[in-house]
Amino acid sequence: MRRALLVAAVAAQLVAGLLALAAGVVATQATSGLPADLRLADFLSETASWYVGAALFLLAAARLRARPLDAWVAAMLAAVMIAIASVNPSVPGPLALAATIAGALAPWLAIVFPLSLRRLVFVALNLGFIVAMPAIANVVELPHWLRTFAPIDPLTIPSWLRALPLQWPWIVLAAPITYGFLINTSTECCVSGPFIPPIVAYLPAAVIGAIIWYEGRRRSEKPYGWHGPAGRATRRG
Repeated sequence: MRRALLVAAVAAQLVAGLLALAAGVVATQATSGLPADLRLADFLSETASWYVGAALFLLAAARLRARPLDAWVAAMLAAVMIAIASVNPSVPGPLALAATIAGALAPWLAIVFPLSLRRLVFVALNLGFIVAMPAIANVVELPHWLRTFAPIDPLTIPSWLRALPLQWPWIVLAAPITYGFLINTSTECCVSGPFIPPIVAYLPAAVIGAIIWYEGRRRSEKPYGWHGPAGRATRRG
């Protein structure tokens, strides 16, 4: 069971990372005809988050077996980066949607490994909240940013997906950086423009990722998880 969960979690991080990387490459190529200064500005304001998110997901995949805590941090930061990058109009719809969905869901598999009751309950409650959102919205008035921060363009995705806060809770940080939803009381989506430059988010995330990578190289890796009586007896001997 532990091995199967590890394989699934690592695969989820790899898929999310590769899709984010592909989205970043496509977004970069889309601006190849622009002047150099405009290409740089577009990269810093829109495209870099895809690359940082991709690198963090790949780092999470590499660290998950022996350093789960490092992987959890990297995967959660990556999910925030993908939530910020998902509004990039330079990425074709299917690719952007696939990268966004993978980026929103991959951290949950990382968080639940190694399997424990507390982590399983935590993940189940969050995923249950996402699934139950349409019913909750009929009873409780939810914050504007939670109701409107849909993956990619809400006009191009299925209605069932449009009603789900798929990127919860990553949009708690992504929303104010992207559109300022946390203070925007308007009922219309995406009218206030960028609130904080994305570099304010992805630069610290990149630094944290570099620290995780560097510290993981310096310190010896130790298997994480439960060891049977034989393993404990071996260590005592």
